[in-house]
Amino acid sequence: MLGINILIATVAVLGCAGAWYQLRKARKQHQINLLLSDTLEDLFTTAQAEVSRNKKLLEKAQALTGGAAHGFEPGDNLLDDPGMLATLVTAIVNKYGSIILGMSDFTTLGDEDFVSVYVDTRSQDLILSLKPDLTDQDTSPFVRFNNSDDGTFH
Repeated sequence: MLGINILIATVAVLGCAGAWYQLRKARKQHQINLLLSDTLEDLFTTAQAEVSRNKKLLEKAQALTGGAAHGFEPGDNLLDDPGMLATLVTAIVNKYGSIILGMSDFTTLGDEDFVSVYVDTRSQDLILSLKPDLTDQDTSPFVRFNNSDDGTFH
Protein backbone atom coordinates (compact mmCIF):
# COMPACT_ATOMS: atom_id res chain seq x y z
CA MET A 1 0.00 0.00 0.00
CA LEU A 2 2.87 2.33 0.82
CA GLY A 3 4.32 1.74 -2.67
CA ILE A 4 1.07 2.76 -4.36
CA ASN A 5 0.91 5.94 -2.26
CA ILE A 6 4.50 6.81 -3.19
CA LEU A 7 3.72 6.15 -6.88
CA ILE A 8 0.59 8.32 -6.77
CA ALA A 9 2.48 11.10 -4.94
CA THR A 10 5.29 10.97 -7.52
CA VAL A 11 2.82 11.16 -10.41
CA ALA A 12 1.03 14.05 -8.69
CA VAL A 13 4.31 15.94 -8.12
CA LEU A 14 5.38 15.36 -11.74
CA GLY A 15 1.94 16.47 -12.97
CA CYS A 16 2.12 19.64 -10.87
CA ALA A 17 5.65 20.33 -12.14
CA GLY A 18 4.50 19.83 -15.78
CA ALA A 19 1.49 22.07 -15.23
CA TRP A 20 3.70 24.76 -13.63
CA TYR A 21 6.14 24.53 -16.61
CA GLN A 22 3.29 24.85 -19.12
CA LEU A 23 1.85 27.77 -17.14
CA ARG A 24 5.21 29.62 -17.23
CA LYS A 25 5.59 28.85 -20.94
CA ALA A 26 2.07 30.15 -21.70
CA ARG A 27 2.73 33.30 -19.61
CA LYS A 28 5.95 34.03 -21.54
CA GLN A 29 4.11 33.52 -24.85
CA HIS A 30 1.35 35.85 -23.65
CA GLN A 31 3.94 38.53 -22.79
CA ILE A 32 5.54 38.12 -26.24
CA ASN A 33 2.10 38.41 -27.87
CA LEU A 34 1.36 41.60 -25.91
CA LEU A 35 4.72 43.07 -26.94
CA LEU A 36 4.10 42.18 -30.59
CA SER A 37 0.58 43.60 -30.38
CA ASP A 38 1.87 46.90 -29.00
CA THR A 39 4.60 47.06 -31.63
CA LEU A 40 2.15 46.33 -34.46
CA GLU A 41 -0.26 48.92 -33.11
CA ASP A 42 2.53 51.52 -33.08
CA LEU A 43 3.54 50.52 -36.60
CA PHE A 44 -0.06 50.76 -37.82
CA THR A 45 -0.46 54.21 -36.22
CA THR A 46 2.78 55.37 -37.85
CA ALA A 47 1.70 53.99 -41.24
CA GLN A 48 -1.68 55.74 -40.97
CA ALA A 49 0.05 59.02 -40.14
CA GLU A 50 2.41 58.57 -43.12
CA VAL A 51 -0.49 57.83 -45.48
CA SER A 52 -2.32 60.90 -44.21
CA ARG A 53 0.80 63.01 -44.69
CA ASN A 54 1.29 61.66 -48.23
CA LYS A 55 -2.35 62.42 -49.09
CA LYS A 56 -1.84 65.98 -47.93
CA LEU A 57 1.35 66.24 -50.01
CA LEU A 58 -0.50 64.88 -53.05
CA GLU A 59 -3.33 67.36 -52.60
CA LYS A 60 -0.78 70.17 -52.26
CA ALA A 61 1.05 69.02 -55.42
CA GLN A 62 -2.22 68.80 -57.35
CA ALA A 63 -3.15 72.29 -56.18
CA LEU A 64 0.21 73.60 -57.38
CA THR A 65 -0.13 71.92 -60.79
CA GLY A 66 -3.74 72.90 -61.33
CA GLY A 67 -5.17 69.54 -60.29
CA ALA A 68 -3.19 67.35 -62.66
CA ALA A 69 0.40 66.22 -62.91
CA HIS A 70 1.70 66.74 -66.46
CA GLY A 71 -1.86 67.33 -67.67
CA PHE A 72 -3.17 63.86 -66.80
CA GLU A 73 -5.69 62.89 -64.19
CA PRO A 74 -5.05 59.54 -62.43
CA GLY A 75 -7.79 57.75 -64.43
CA ASP A 76 -6.73 59.09 -67.84
CA ASN A 77 -5.72 56.62 -70.55
CA LEU A 78 -2.53 57.78 -72.27
CA LEU A 79 -3.58 56.06 -75.50
CA ASP A 80 -6.58 58.42 -75.72
CA ASP A 81 -4.38 61.51 -75.50
CA PRO A 82 -3.77 63.40 -78.78
CA GLY A 83 -0.35 64.45 -77.46
CA MET A 84 0.63 60.80 -77.11
CA LEU A 85 -0.47 60.11 -80.69
CA ALA A 86 1.51 63.11 -81.93
CA THR A 87 4.60 61.92 -80.06
CA LEU A 88 4.19 58.43 -81.52
CA VAL A 89 3.89 59.74 -85.09
CA THR A 90 6.88 62.04 -84.51
CA ALA A 91 8.99 59.09 -83.31
CA ILE A 92 8.03 57.04 -86.39
CA VAL A 93 8.90 59.86 -88.80
CA ASN A 94 12.13 60.49 -86.92
CA LYS A 95 13.12 56.83 -87.24
CA TYR A 96 12.07 56.20 -90.85
CA GLY A 97 12.27 59.69 -92.36
CA SER A 98 9.59 61.42 -94.35
CA ILE A 99 6.56 59.29 -95.12
CA ILE A 100 4.24 60.09 -97.99
CA LEU A 101 0.67 58.90 -97.58
CA GLY A 102 -1.53 59.18 -100.63
CA MET A 103 -5.28 58.75 -100.95
CA SER A 104 -4.77 55.17 -102.13
CA ASP A 105 -3.07 54.35 -98.82
CA PHE A 106 -6.27 55.26 -97.02
CA THR A 107 -8.71 53.68 -99.48
CA THR A 108 -6.94 50.29 -99.42
CA LEU A 109 -7.59 49.96 -95.70
CA GLY A 110 -10.57 47.84 -94.76
CA ASP A 111 -12.97 48.43 -91.89
CA GLU A 112 -11.44 45.47 -90.07
CA ASP A 113 -7.85 46.81 -90.31
CA PHE A 114 -6.39 48.24 -87.11
CA VAL A 115 -3.02 48.63 -85.45
CA SER A 116 -2.23 46.44 -82.44
CA VAL A 117 0.12 47.92 -79.87
CA TYR A 118 2.50 45.54 -78.10
CA VAL A 119 5.14 46.29 -75.47
CA ASP A 120 8.21 44.11 -75.07
CA THR A 121 8.44 44.02 -71.29
CA ARG A 122 12.18 43.28 -71.25
CA SER A 123 13.41 45.99 -73.61
CA GLN A 124 10.41 48.35 -73.19
CA ASP A 125 10.14 48.54 -77.01
CA LEU A 126 6.80 49.56 -78.47
CA ILE A 127 5.70 47.28 -81.34
CA LEU A 128 3.01 48.40 -83.80
CA SER A 129 1.56 45.66 -85.99
CA LEU A 130 -1.43 45.02 -88.23
CA LYS A 131 -1.48 41.42 -86.90
CA PRO A 132 -3.90 41.15 -83.96
CA ASP A 133 -2.25 37.95 -82.68
CA LEU A 134 1.45 38.76 -82.94
CA THR A 135 3.77 36.03 -81.59
CA ASP A 136 7.53 35.71 -81.25
CA GLN A 137 7.76 33.95 -84.64
CA ASP A 138 6.46 37.14 -86.31
CA THR A 139 9.06 39.46 -84.76
CA SER A 140 12.79 39.61 -84.35
CA PRO A 141 14.52 36.90 -82.29
CA PHE A 142 15.09 39.44 -79.52
CA VAL A 143 11.37 39.89 -78.82
CA ARG A 144 9.73 36.98 -77.00
CA PHE A 145 6.04 36.68 -76.20
CA ASN A 146 4.91 33.83 -73.96
CA ASN A 147 1.78 33.05 -75.96
CA SER A 148 -0.44 34.69 -78.52
CA ASP A 149 -2.99 35.79 -75.91
CA ASP A 150 -0.79 37.90 -73.65
CA GLY A 151 -3.65 40.03 -72.33
CA THR A 152 -2.34 43.12 -74.11
CA PHE A 153 -4.83 45.81 -75.10
CA HIS A 154 -5.21 45.88 -78.90
